[in-house]
Amino acid sequence: MLAHAIDTLAGAGAREVAVVCTAAVAPRLRRATEGQGGAEPQWITTPDPGDAAGALLAAERFIGSERFAVHTTGGLWLRDRRRLGELLRGSEDDALLFLAGVPDRERGPQPVAQVGGHRPQLPTRPGAEPELGISCFSPALLETLRGLDAPERSLSAALEALAGEGAGVAWAVADGWCPFSGSAADLLALNRIALDELAGPEAEPGAAEPADSRLEGRVALHPSARVSRAVIRGPALIGAGARVADSYIGPHTVLGEASVVENAEIESSVLLTGARVQNAGVRIESSVIGRRAWVGRTFELPRALRLVVGDDAGVELS
Repeated sequence: MLAHAIDTLAGAGAREVAVVCTAAVAPRLRRATEGQGGAEPQWITTPDPGDAAGALLAAERFIGSERFAVHTTGGLWLRDRRRLGELLRGSEDDALLFLAGVPDRERGPQPVAQVGGHRPQLPTRPGAEPELGISCFSPALLETLRGLDAPERSLSAALEALAGEGAGVAWAVADGWCPFSGSAADLLALNRIALDELAGPEAEPGAAEPADSRLEGRVALHPSARVSRAVIRGPALIGAGARVADSYIGPHTVLGEASVVENAEIESSVLLTGARVQNAGVRIESSVIGRRAWVGRTFELPRALRLVVGDDAGVELS
């Protein structure tokens, strides 16, 4: 999904792309995007990437004096990237905000309404807050952020200050934005879309295919992954260091870095880093298996269902 976001910015006309993240996750993200093609991003670390103001200031040297676009981690842009690029290039505002969850369906940018001539008033739907997906800013935003006292420094405060100075602040409907709330359902939906777009053309018969296995359709197999006696039906992605043996991997499945699938069937699912599925006994579908989690079957007596389930998790038996 990160590679999809990078491609979105490149497809909209960005000449350079940077990823702002913590130093702890940067190596894993870099490995996840290796071999995906498209723009090669620069990597910028910050203590708290969730702090939009801090993340933008961390990227200040990369941005320089250019207009720049920001893609948040709250979803993916799933519509015409060329149209997005036209809107970004055609704007002369100091801030152009693409909003999801708003009542107005007009396509073009609209001026942001002012409250008392100062505070920007974004359009809202009753009971919901607008979701900020992709934004475009001029260097004036960075200057405004630097001028704010640290305790009050935030993106919303900078937008308020810009509007109060008479700068152009506008919004447009993010018709192409599909939000990600962090739920398993959202992750699986975005995973399907990302695989469909990133997997590329049908693999040539026998290309990078293990001699004792069968790869069908669009399968992105990392060179360090090990596959034996398996059927993998794409679109699917097998990550770095993953191991698959005596198993079936169905469409729209991602096996994360160092994950393991042995003697099992999995379809339309995501295994995160280090997850293991072994001797499951039934096909696993539409599931998200977390980092270093294990799902499997033993043959010890007495037979029983034994679970170690973390916060906010769900187990559905059928």
